[in-house]
Amino acid sequence: MEFTKPVIAAIEGPAVAGGMELAVMCDMRVMAEDAYMGAYCRRWGVPLIDGGTIRIPRLVGQGKALDLVLTGRKVEARECYEIGLCERVVPTGETRETAEKIAHDIARFPRSTMLADRKSVIEGHGMTVRDGMKLRYRTDLAQGRDMESAARDLLPLARESNWWTSETRPLPSRAAGRASDARSPWASPKEEHDSLYSTSTSTR
Repeated sequence: MEFTKPVIAAIEGPAVAGGMELAVMCDMRVMAEDAYMGAYCRRWGVPLIDGGTIRIPRLVGQGKALDLVLTGRKVEARECYEIGLCERVVPTGETRETAEKIAHDIARFPRSTMLADRKSVIEGHGMTVRDGMKLRYRTDLAQGRDMESAARDLLPLARESNWWTSETRPLPSRAAGRASDARSPWASPKEEHDSLYSTSTSTR
């Protein structure tokens, strides 16, 4: 099974055998402090048939994957985080809230470029840089988007959500001390361009 959009797992309690395979199928995993994973199917001679033997090594590496798959041992949340089997560990009872918050944060971004980057990360895994870049180029062409149109989508969102402040601007003004340096961080795109890239004509 492959998903066409980000999927985030919220794990409370055990995610073992098929539950572990379902968890590693997702893009991200949020685990409660007392949650755990494990290939418990090893105990009854049942193989991992839902992609676990393919996906687990991609997350934790071959050696650690063999440790987990062959022994079928219990892997508690803290170890899962340390080896890369999950991305967040939160207090018990807060996994769903945390996962939904992450999902809402992702959903705020321009959809097509976010999906293109996700696709490139997933499908480019294991490729050479050259082959990965070829894939990326084809993905971008398929999306039919360019950087300028993506930036136009992003700018109103940035202004609304206060992503930038005067202390965390992406680029400093080249002409220090000019009156424009005190402008609002939400200048128009033209004002932003002019203030960052034009040269001062004043003389002393």
